[in-house]
Amino acid sequence: MFYMRLNRLLSLRNIIIIGTITLIFTFFKLIYSGDLNSENSNHPFARVSERIQQKPKTMEIDWYDDSGHRHEDARSPLSVARIAKYCNHPRGEPSGEEGLVPKDYVLLNAHVVIRHGDRSPISKLPDGKHENISCLTDVTQFAHVPKLYNYVHVMASVSQDRSKESPFKMWGMYPAHSVCADGQLTGLGAIQHVLNGIHFSERYHYQHKLFNENNWQDKVVAYSTEVSRTYQSAIAFLYGLLPKFEFDNINLKRANNINFCEYKFVGTTCFCQGLENVYVRAGQECRAEMGYMSLMKRFKNLTRHLSDILGIQEHKLQWPTSLMDGLSSFACHRAHFPCNANRTCLTSRDIEAVWEPVDYLSNCLNKSPKYISFAKVSMFGLLKKIVSAFEMAIHNGNGPSFHLYSGHDTTVSPLIATLGLEDGLWPGYATRIVFELYSRLNSKDYFFRVLQNGKVVTSEVVFCKGLTNGGFCNLEHFFKYFGDYTFDQLCHSVLASIKSQ
Repeated sequence: MFYMRLNRLLSLRNIIIIGTITLIFTFFKLIYSGDLNSENSNHPFARVSERIQQKPKTMEIDWYDDSGHRHEDARSPLSVARIAKYCNHPRGEPSGEEGLVPKDYVLLNAHVVIRHGDRSPISKLPDGKHENISCLTDVTQFAHVPKLYNYVHVMASVSQDRSKESPFKMWGMYPAHSVCADGQLTGLGAIQHVLNGIHFSERYHYQHKLFNENNWQDKVVAYSTEVSRTYQSAIAFLYGLLPKFEFDNINLKRANNINFCEYKFVGTTCFCQGLENVYVRAGQECRAEMGYMSLMKRFKNLTRHLSDILGIQEHKLQWPTSLMDGLSSFACHRAHFPCNANRTCLTSRDIEAVWEPVDYLSNCLNKSPKYISFAKVSMFGLLKKIVSAFEMAIHNGNGPSFHLYSGHDTTVSPLIATLGLEDGLWPGYATRIVFELYSRLNSKDYFFRVLQNGKVVTSEVVFCKGLTNGGFCNLEHFFKYFGDYTFDQLCHSVLASIKSQ
């Protein structure tokens, strides 16, 4: 009986050993055959195999060789500096040097020029190969910022009660659609400007008392171009800025041009016939440069690759700016990049590469005498308005003390060029250019600062180079910039100089 039991135990042990060996052999066979790497596999060890096969996420390999061969890049798009700068994704409370000055400086007047926030593409990818972006505003991640957390609730409530006489009555006050139409402000774009408004409220309302709970209706004025995304961006900014959001008491005006030029400040219609040709010629000259043409040859290799991935004919992917705009729907919203049937996917490096000719062209234009002349005429009216407001603040203190201009990249770019700022890159979403007017205790002079995305850049401004002290420039240099020119004289002078070349 004992030997029978022993034989049974030995047989059972042998079965267990043989079975274990078989399972191990099968496991390694599956790994090396690739069956566990199938996306449809439900095998419990599939993730183990993926870890074995996966390259380190920090690995960054070259982009394209001369044959157009693609290499891998597993970076998140928002980890790429150029993409992150353009998308301007909120990563916490906004920061900046606005209003941070020595105690003996008194803030008298401020002008904030903004590009609208994140939007859905205007130039979508051809053949419907785009990402449908939600235009709902999700504030669930901002419970630590009560004002932002209540934004949707307040907007929904105010929308029902707002006056039907509003010049913007045909547009919603905030992003509230499940899918964006072309060029609409997204919920992310609204959040960008609510946070910016809160930042400026902290500096200008609480710290400098530029306006208060009782007088903000008279002290705060805003302008928006005739597009829903700039209107909604202005509303979002004002919601964050104002001590109490009362829509019917907001002084929000509709600008009839993207440059915020008004007849009463320039004495004319703000139209310079033939100016657009100056811009076109500047662009043609930049595109004819060897550097740009070299980048476009590389871009041709990229379009072959993108054509293969997206299933779009190559000739439909000609222009880097349009392609970049279409791809931003994936990059700025952390959407999965498209892949083809062979599982070759778009990567962050692909999108980063699209930026190279775009940035080259932007930098070239920012240094082009023709484009700078175009920009000066375009921005003459806005800068004249700012100077006039500064003069009023100095002489009688009447009128608004805070001015918001909600515009576009085509508003901000020529302003950057006119001021001579070094960063000539295509401005990102929610970009801001700020002009601050200060008086100083025990001084009869007045000073101003210019800030770009929260950084003091006064020393870079063309009419203040070598003339600044501690980031301040004497206001007389701003006045001298205009000389005795009128808008019409500047227009004619620029056109005449171009014709003579």
